Amino acid sequence: MGSKFPLSGSKTRCYLTSDDGKVQVPAMLHTKDMFEEVLRDLQEYEWNEKDFLLTSFPKTVVFPSPRVLNTHYRLDVLPTAFKGKKTVVVMRNPKDTLVSYYHYYKDVLGMTIPPIKEFTSHLTLSEMLEMFLEDKDMPYGRYFDYIEYMWSLRNEPNVLLVFFEDLINDPVSSIHRVNEFMGTERSAELVENIASATQFDKMKKAKDPEKKHQNPDSNLDQKQLNNIRHKVYRKGNKLALSTYILEIKEITKVFCVLIVATKLQIFKFNRICKIGDWKNHLTVAENEKFDEFLAKWPLSREIPFTFC
Repeated sequence: MGSKFPLSGSKTRCYLTSDDGKVQVPAMLHTKDMFEEVLRDLQEYEWNEKDFLLTSFPKTVVFPSPRVLNTHYRLDVLPTAFKGKKTVVVMRNPKDTLVSYYHYYKDVLGMTIPPIKEFTSHLTLSEMLEMFLEDKDMPYGRYFDYIEYMWSLRNEPNVLLVFFEDLINDPVSSIHRVNEFMGTERSAELVENIASATQFDKMKKAKDPEKKHQNPDSNLDQKQLNNIRHKVYRKGNKLALSTYILEIKEITKVFCVLIVATKLQIFKFNRICKIGDWKNHLTVAENEKFDEFLAKWPLSREIPFTFC
């Protein structure tokens, strides 16, 4: 059975492929022109020895080095130049990933890409669960295929695996690990300050100084929003890794893949940052189905996920 998702690879015909041709991952792009532009940017990207890659399953503009390049794609489908570079891989437990992914599609992509908006307007979490567990043709591929491949790289010298839950429970230790891995030699005091400044509530407050979810620009009409979309999708400079940038008002440098970079939607992107949020969403039956799947997945006994 083909994928139901409107931007599945079988519908867009946009795939990133490994060098040996054995792995194909659907791209999160909905026009052929955008896809071809991204491929050109990837092939033409020039690495600096101080650059490094940050990769995670979902949920650049060229800056002065050192640069952090963010991607949701597995490494084996990126150009050869991206392989063997220092890479930080962030993994999150599959249940919370599902819930976050579901809201990301409905509240972010569903507000910016018409085919997804129509699809997600009636998409249930139960339906998303089905796709999450089995659909290999969704953009970025299937979560479990991504995790299996990235986990296989965990002992590579240029790969550091960090768990999302560790960043929440013990940010200082996690930042120290990244500091050591990157050889940046930042002081313990600075690491403490970074851990404090990057707490979710502080970051969300910084984007919403009035501490309200209702943003000042939430009265943008449809014409204005369409103009913003046009800028996001059509006015981006040459960037790497499927990334688009929009500078609008006081918001600058928003590089999440295809996120609408406006205060209208930015608060929805930063929805929640808790471990175990899946308990508030999955029904007993859905959770049992998830557990049955995990019981048959060999890596569920090997990868030390934290679920609550």
